[in-house]
Amino acid sequence: MPNTFLFPLDALISAPTPYCDISSKDVTFFLRSRADAEEDIRFYTALLTLNPKMVEDYIKRGNAYCYIGEYTKAIADYSAAIALKPNHLKAYYRRGVAYAKNTEYAKAISDYNEVIQRAPKQAEVYQRRGEAWYRLKEQEKANADLRVAKKLEMEEHM
Repeated sequence: MPNTFLFPLDALISAPTPYCDISSKDVTFFLRSRADAEEDIRFYTALLTLNPKMVEDYIKRGNAYCYIGEYTKAIADYSAAIALKPNHLKAYYRRGVAYAKNTEYAKAISDYNEVIQRAPKQAEVYQRRGEAWYRLKEQEKANADLRVAKKLEMEEHM
C-alpha cells in the first residue's frame, strides 16, 4: 500500500536522533558522545544519591540514558521526575519520546496527550504524536496531527 501520509514519514522516523530532544529551542541538554552520556549518568546518579528529589537531575540523567539507547532506564527516570512533579511537561514529552524509541507507541501517545492538553501550541508534540499514530497504522489520526503541527509551525514563523 503506498504511503498516503502528508509527509515522507518513513524517512523522517528512520532518521537517527542522537538524543531524546524536546525541540531545537531547548538547549538545556546536549551530548556529543557516548562518553559524555556515560559521564552525565555517573554525575547525575551521584547528585541524586545526595538529593533524590531533584526533578531536573532525573530528566538530565534520563536524557543521557536515552542518548545511549537505554530507553527503559530513561523512561524510569522521566517517570521519577513526573512522580515528583506531576505537571512537568518536559518530563512527559521526553518520556513519550523514549517510549516511542522503545516502540511503545500507545504509551508515547498517552504522554504526548498530556502535553497537548496543557500546552496545545507545541508543534513538535503534534509531530511526534503523528509519528506514533503512523507506527500504529492510524493514518487518519497521523494526518490530523501532522496537519496541526504544520499549521502551528507556520503560525510560529509569521
